[in-house]
Amino acid sequence: MRVAILGCGLIGQRRGHVARQLGDEVVAVYDTNGERRNTAGAFFDAQPAPSTTALLESAADSVVIATTHVDLASLTRLALLAGKHVFVEKPGALSAHDLSLNATMASQLNLALQVGYTHQHHGHVAAGLARVSSGEFGRILSIRGFMGNGGRPGLGGEWRANPALSGGGASTDLLVHLIELTSHLLPQPDTYYLSTATTYWNFNSKGESADDNASLVMVDKSGAVANLAASWTEWANSFTFVINCETHTLRINGLGGDKYGETSLTLVAQAWDGKRPPEQLLDSTEYANRDPWAAEWQSFKNLVNQPAGPDGGRLNRAITTLTLLKQ
Repeated sequence: MRVAILGCGLIGQRRGHVARQLGDEVVAVYDTNGERRNTAGAFFDAQPAPSTTALLESAADSVVIATTHVDLASLTRLALLAGKHVFVEKPGALSAHDLSLNATMASQLNLALQVGYTHQHHGHVAAGLARVSSGEFGRILSIRGFMGNGGRPGLGGEWRANPALSGGGASTDLLVHLIELTSHLLPQPDTYYLSTATTYWNFNSKGESADDNASLVMVDKSGAVANLAASWTEWANSFTFVINCETHTLRINGLGGDKYGETSLTLVAQAWDGKRPPEQLLDSTEYANRDPWAAEWQSFKNLVNQPAGPDGGRLNRAITTLTLLKQ
């Protein structure tokens, strides 16, 4: 597959690198930053396009869109109208309405459209979701998710900290991941409440500042409840996703590497004796070496080969995520 990259920052370049690892060719790149564009072009031995229009006129079959959130929806539309399959970074748009319109367009044009939510492709996360979805632990009662980091030097100068470009802050950076994971298991939100706050990282004293903490409480039509929270003021990076079912609790920790800690998948059986029940650390050998970025790109390649086929509910989950985030 011939790939064009629109947005040559860290994520865009990483997507291109993974695409090449899986046998695809990066044929064109574009970024509004000329130095970054030329560097990416040299690295991938690809044409540095002078504009978005020129990139979409290239011989690419598909386009990776890794830009500021405010531009994701409009660039996706342009790419689809140019006849390209599209892999767009999360959240895919700033509104569920815009993402829904693009999903409809992709379907009408028989083109693949996928929103990049990488966490679901981590081996231990995928294994945990699969086991709960199988029903072996009974009905889901509640979900508790948290993802946090402490920001970083210079964050205030990044587009992620500018609500006009990102659509939020910690909510659009971190909370969206937790909502998307939850929608795998609780796909029918009934009632929900979103709360955001700026508690420490007040980057913009002259106007709206990005939220640095965000939380969502959601009750599914099944009766299950989800409590999700994300933070840019968690000084020790953390990721945990706990699923409480009728007979067991399944706890997913970490995202690999040194950023969010070591991965683990833990099972705890229900106990009625008043004592803390024993925890069973599930065997991780089958997924320890799985590359979530490669797994996600392979899922996109599969979709490109059959764009009219089922996408496993990925677009619906991305749309649901934006619906809950932008109430």
